[in-house]
Amino acid sequence: MKLLLLLLCSFHATLALRQTGTLKINSNWGFIAKFCYSKGYGNLTWTGRYSQASSPLMLFYDDVDDSWPSVYASRNSLSCGEKVARSMATPGLTPGEPIVSGQENDNAFLDTLRPHYWYVALADCSASSINIEYDLHFWNDDVKCWDVELGYDEQGLPAMYLFFWLLFMLASAAQAYGSYQLWRTRAFHPIIQLLTAVVGVTTLAWLAEFIHYIVFANNGIGVVGLKGFGNLLDLLAQCAFLFLLLLIAKGWAITRHHITDKKVLIVGASLFLLAYLAMYILDEVAWDPAGSVYMYDSIPGIIVVCLRVLAMLWFLWSIRQSHLEESHPNKRRFYIIFGATYLVWFLMLPLVCALAAAMPPWERYKVVQSLYVTTNAAAIFVLQWLLWPSRAAEYFQISRSDLLVVSSGFGASSPYETL
Repeated sequence: MKLLLLLLCSFHATLALRQTGTLKINSNWGFIAKFCYSKGYGNLTWTGRYSQASSPLMLFYDDVDDSWPSVYASRNSLSCGEKVARSMATPGLTPGEPIVSGQENDNAFLDTLRPHYWYVALADCSASSINIEYDLHFWNDDVKCWDVELGYDEQGLPAMYLFFWLLFMLASAAQAYGSYQLWRTRAFHPIIQLLTAVVGVTTLAWLAEFIHYIVFANNGIGVVGLKGFGNLLDLLAQCAFLFLLLLIAKGWAITRHHITDKKVLIVGASLFLLAYLAMYILDEVAWDPAGSVYMYDSIPGIIVVCLRVLAMLWFLWSIRQSHLEESHPNKRRFYIIFGATYLVWFLMLPLVCALAAAMPPWERYKVVQSLYVTTNAAAIFVLQWLLWPSRAAEYFQISRSDLLVVSSGFGASSPYETL
C-alpha cells in the first residue's frame, strides 16, 4: 500500500487547483473562487482579461468573522467601496489593486496560526457590470504529494478513497465468489443480488472519486463530471442499501416468504430515491460555494439528512413488527441485534453533521467524508458477513427449495418472480 502511494505520488505534477472561467454579472462586485490554505505558506497565480474601459479590482478576503463572512452576509447592503475597503492585503498586493489585462500575477499567503479559507472576488466600482475572464492557480507549499494541489479541507481524501477502493475490490471479489456459490445451490435470492449490486456500484463510485483526485493532482482540475458521477453512483448505492435494509427489516426471507405491503414499500422507496436525486441535482446546480463549506450545511443537504431520519423511523417500525410476528428465539434475537446495529448506521449521518457544525469550517468536509465512507463500508461488510453462504441459512431462508410455495391454480412459484 505504501509503495503504491509512493508510485502514484511520483506522477504528481506542479500544477495547482486551477479555476478558470468568465465572470459576467450585472453588478459591480462578485465572488469567483475560494481555497483553503494549510498552515504555512500558500500561493496563488492569477490572470485577468477584459475589454471594458475601467480596470476591475482583484480582492481577497479570509474567513475571520469580520472579513468574508460578514461581507458576504451583508453584500446587498454594503456599497462597492465598503466591500473593497474590507478586503485583505497579501504580500505584493494592496487591497483592491487594479488588474492589468493579460498580466500574470503571483501572490503568497502566510497563515502561521491555523488553516484559512481565502476567498477571491472581483469589483469595478466605477461600472454597473463586470465581464472578465479569469485564470486562477492555487497551491500549498508546505505539504507533499497530492496534498499540494488540494485545499486543507480535502487533504487526505485521495489516500482514503484509494484505501477503500482497494478494500472494496477485495469485497467485490469475495461477494462474486459467495454469489456464485449461492447460485450453484439455487440460493441466489434477490436479497443477495441486491447486496451484490450495492457492493459493485460502491466500488465503482469510489474508483471514480479516486481517479478524479489522481487526475486533479496532474492538471489542477480533475476529470470533468467524474466526481459528480461518482457521487451519483454512491447515492444510488446508498438508496439500494437502504431498500435492502427495509426488506430485511420487514422479515423477507426470515419470517415470511413474501414481501408485505410490497406496493407501499416500492412506492416509498421510489419516492425516497427521487427525493434524493432531486436534492443531489439541486445541490449540484444551486450550491453556493461562497456561503457553504460542504453539501450538508446547505438546504439540499439538510433535507437529505431529514429523509434519512424518516427512513430510519420506517426501518424501526418494520423491525418491531417483524420481531412481534416472529416466534423463533434465534430469529427474534437476530432482529434485535440487526435493528440496533443498523440504527447506528442510520444515525451516523445526522450525528456526524451535528458534530461537524461545531467543528472549524476547514475541518468539516474531510471529517464528514471520512466518517461517511467508513461507516458505509462497515455497514456493507457486516451485511456481507451475515449473508455469507456458510452463515446465511442460520437466519435467512434463501434456498429456492425452501421458498417454493403453492399458488392456487398456478402450481409452484417463487417470490423471486415478484420482487
